[in-house]
Amino acid sequence: MPRRRKFVSARLKEGEYDEKPWLTGKEDPNFKRKRWEKLIFWISIGVGIVLGAAICAFEYISVSTGTFCPIWEDNFAGIDNSAWSFEIQRGGFGTGSFDWTTDDPKNAYTDAEGLHIVPTLTTESTDITPAQLYDGYTLNLTTAKTCTSPDYTMCSIYSNKTTGAIINPVRSARMTTKGKKNIQYGKIEVVAKMPKGDWLWPAIWMMPEDSVYGPWPQSGEIDIAESRGNSPDNYTDGRNSIISALHWGPSPETDAFWRSSGKHNIRRTDYSEAFHTYGLEWTEDYLFMYIDSQLLVSGVLPAASRSMSLTHIAASLLYQVRCWPEDHVEPRRLWRVPDEQVRSLRPVVPNRHAQHSIRPEVLSGPRCCRRRYQRLLQGRRWEQAMG
Repeated sequence: MPRRRKFVSARLKEGEYDEKPWLTGKEDPNFKRKRWEKLIFWISIGVGIVLGAAICAFEYISVSTGTFCPIWEDNFAGIDNSAWSFEIQRGGFGTGSFDWTTDDPKNAYTDAEGLHIVPTLTTESTDITPAQLYDGYTLNLTTAKTCTSPDYTMCSIYSNKTTGAIINPVRSARMTTKGKKNIQYGKIEVVAKMPKGDWLWPAIWMMPEDSVYGPWPQSGEIDIAESRGNSPDNYTDGRNSIISALHWGPSPETDAFWRSSGKHNIRRTDYSEAFHTYGLEWTEDYLFMYIDSQLLVSGVLPAASRSMSLTHIAASLLYQVRCWPEDHVEPRRLWRVPDEQVRSLRPVVPNRHAQHSIRPEVLSGPRCCRRRYQRLLQGRRWEQAMG
């Protein structure tokens, strides 16, 4: 059996000297080199901080910020008919939305909290019965002299169970300042609380007062804020998400909004829990949109492109909630660039693109509308903000 080696400890014995050259100070042969290394390191850190601060400062100074003066503020103590109009029709405004927009006080009213936009069931807010909703009823807003659309197909429908045509099962409101208030260059802020509930699509838009460059989207569109009423627990980008965008292009199929859009999601809460400020700042040189202090969309308008529609049209503001619960809108403030021509201002809300709809299966057509209504009646997944 081989003999095992005795373990020898490497610990210092009493009286032995352990050299520590890093503690020898100036006697260390590498002292000068180490001193220069440390000096260079801290000088580099300081130079980096100074350069970073200088870059931030110069960039901040270079940002164009217009000087604005207030020209209009609406606190919604009531609905001002000199500033606001209702867009009344049943055709979905080209987005497949299945609500019938009205001027009914049940769908839009004001109180101490401000403006409320509240979708309601047609069978609960009119004399139309569930049976008539599906068959044998003629809704003609042109005859009633309330339709605001020049397209007669947007103003009337005959329910027919054979063809699947159904009267719009939901009524909501769409408010606009077109023809009364619009603005070219300035600043707009809207203080609002988004609604809760599936199938909802609230938005705050600006549309051209006159489509001088052609039909949508040739004359442009500014979406200050769009959201959804769905719970973020069940849907991606629900009411915890806000989107701002610019719509532009030669045709609806080539709308390049995806090149000029921004989104902001919040965690552990959503935009229906509190009021937030949604804003737009628009001058001859730049345009940006924000929520509270969060920048969503920004762009500099080069001189070569200033003949485009976004800089040469006056825009109107529009509010709308498509489909269910309740939307709260508080004071909206407008500023304009001093010495600039201001023609007026108009408010606009959501509904332009099917991909922004509440659910992916929201499609246009009477049969699709019927299927959606049946699912809604089977289980209303929405919360009444008014209790």
